[in-house]
Amino acid sequence: MSQARGFGLNGKSIYANVAKLMLVECNFVVDHTNGNGLGIRSLKSNGYIENVFMNTTATPGVNNGFTNPNPIAGYALIQFKNNFNKYLGGTFGFVSPLSGTSLTSMTAGHAYTITNVGAALGYKFTVSSGSATQGATYTNSGVTYTVLATISSGTTLYTSGASAPAASGTLTKASGTGDSTLTYSAFTLQGATTLAQWNTAGLPAGLTPTVGQSFISLATAQIGGSGQVMAQSASGILGAEVVGDPNQSIANSSVITNAGAQILVQFLNGSAALTAPADTSVCAMSFWFDGSTVTVDGI
Repeated sequence: MSQARGFGLNGKSIYANVAKLMLVECNFVVDHTNGNGLGIRSLKSNGYIENVFMNTTATPGVNNGFTNPNPIAGYALIQFKNNFNKYLGGTFGFVSPLSGTSLTSMTAGHAYTITNVGAALGYKFTVSSGSATQGATYTNSGVTYTVLATISSGTTLYTSGASAPAASGTLTKASGTGDSTLTYSAFTLQGATTLAQWNTAGLPAGLTPTVGQSFISLATAQIGGSGQVMAQSASGILGAEVVGDPNQSIANSSVITNAGAQILVQFLNGSAALTAPADTSVCAMSFWFDGSTVTVDGI
């Protein structure tokens, strides 16, 4: 069951050459492997969009009473809570995904995003060749250490933990992905990353370090402390187009039963080929409609 939403909450007029201009904004995270079966997560629209469905490798999910039709990769079906009279146009944009590898050092002039502000004590272990994935936990002497950066056949392991381990010994996996045990010969305590260290790294003065902040590195150097960053990746999308004539699918006969307007969008790469945005890309979309039947020349 769907419920239409009212417009006009912006508190002021938008002057245009149509009688009743309506704008719907939304954003969501592309996530085709998510167990919800929707192909996305974290949809935000102030309640004006019923669903966004994209390709999923999971069992197609049900949300608000509607089942994901599981379009092939590269399409997004946008289901609104309202009907409209005319579709006028739209825009899109992406927040690029991160590389997936946490770093403790940077190269001057490159863009980075904070993934760990370094508020907790960090421990750098020197291990015999081993593998562990970011987020996995290991224990030693009753203390749990969380892996801060993925290593694959690596010898330096960055973790956070509440207190120091034994001078040398074995880390035993408690959760996550990685070797069941990691043998280490030494460790180094890394303190919290200070504001001064973040500013030296490139964070603009006047900002408090938070996860998700991006900046340009000012030097090729270690950050200092237990703070970490990631380099950028890319969504892989350079264009988005509406498929078909959207004006034929924006006036459902029963909003309560079927939800309202539906618009199908295709994403295109630089070669104009149908392409799914990279997972964890944040897609933002704006849709402009006319809610009035008043017209002069058909718009």
